Amino acid sequence: MSNTVLLPKLGLTMEHGVIMGWSKKEGDAVIKGDVLFQVESDKAVVDVESDYEGILLKRYYKEGDDVPCGTIVAAIGEKGEAPPEDSSPVAEAPLPDAVPQAGKKAKTEAATRITGKVIASPRARRFAAKEGVDLGLVGRGSGDNGRIKEKDVQAFIDGARDTERRKISPVAKNILEAEKISSAGIKGTGPEGRIMKRDVLASLEKMGDGNLRDESAEVNVIPISPMRETIAKRLSISKGTIPHYYITIAVDMSNFIEARKTWNEGNPEKKVSMNSMLMKVVALALKKHPMVNASWSNEGLKLFPRANIALAVSTEKGLVTPVVRNCDQKTVLEIEETLADLIGRARTNQLKLEEFSGSTCTISNLGMYDVEEFSAIINPPEASILAIASIVNTPVAQGQVVVVRPIMKITMSADHRVVDGATSAEFLRDVKKMLEYPFFALF
Repeated sequence: MSNTVLLPKLGLTMEHGVIMGWSKKEGDAVIKGDVLFQVESDKAVVDVESDYEGILLKRYYKEGDDVPCGTIVAAIGEKGEAPPEDSSPVAEAPLPDAVPQAGKKAKTEAATRITGKVIASPRARRFAAKEGVDLGLVGRGSGDNGRIKEKDVQAFIDGARDTERRKISPVAKNILEAEKISSAGIKGTGPEGRIMKRDVLASLEKMGDGNLRDESAEVNVIPISPMRETIAKRLSISKGTIPHYYITIAVDMSNFIEARKTWNEGNPEKKVSMNSMLMKVVALALKKHPMVNASWSNEGLKLFPRANIALAVSTEKGLVTPVVRNCDQKTVLEIEETLADLIGRARTNQLKLEEFSGSTCTISNLGMYDVEEFSAIINPPEASILAIASIVNTPVAQGQVVVVRPIMKITMSADHRVVDGATSAEFLRDVKKMLEYPFFALF
């Protein structure tokens, strides 16, 4: 009997994934541990390895298909063996290394199949085929994850019939077609609710000759990737549930710039970036202020023994936050080496899941975009995030004299459930002191 390969659930928030590519063709020999395909989860592109040995009998999905977790994506067995005919999910997909519950029945009612971006139950597909309905026109279904059920197909058919039965005068119909306007929402005043010319003209005047227009042909709709969907969910939850407050501090970066310049000129093969130096300073400040290096939980406030700093990195698919662990114990050179590797792999979608998790504070640096000041949304479950702006030459008073200094603003977004305002201010004051006078980082 052949073995089936399911699309794994790679995280608590993952509900579906996009097949990014196949490493094996149908008919190829497979051994345990071979990479079968790559899937884009809600955080990264991950290699999915085989748990079985044999011949890849069938691939049920092609590159670019969006597949629900738990769906059969491939079958592996003996040469000549017949694979399963369909790819309906056979059970809830467990998290990696999780042990499935004994006796857990397959959710046959939730069984789905997918073609391209359309998710539908087998009954819905059979009914649609019988009635000649294109499932792509039905839209999002009423089932889990937008799965189309048989009743959704029936509702689509009934709606189409209602539209056909709806009475519209020839002149009114011509105006609707010419103006690319839908009749939905227009109340007919003619016999038996017939839509007349006057009804269309009145709707145009009332709605400003625009709100009913079908402009879908002019709008470029970009499908939402799993990563973008997760970013939206996490940030919405963060902003909606975490009581944010913000503190901004201005830092004279003269000594910092000079220290970095001196090091890089004297060590051209071991240059360090501004981000790695910032991460080290922030890590040292976190150790001095443990309430900032913490998070809220129902059990109580969690104080972390290590400073694991995440850096927001922009990629083509969205924002990712790779984590440099134990920044408080690493040297700046070690942070630089780790950070360069993480950023490089982040931009080619090669990060591992564990390289996104476990951060205790995040840095978002938009200084390279000439941003003078901004605030960021906390990356839960952290209690703070630092927004780093550009270094701007700014007139400042030095005694009785006005001088120009390279000033950088840092805005801290903090969770008021965890960090009090005075604590945040003291934390930022220490960050400022170590940036302005790097000598203080030694103590």
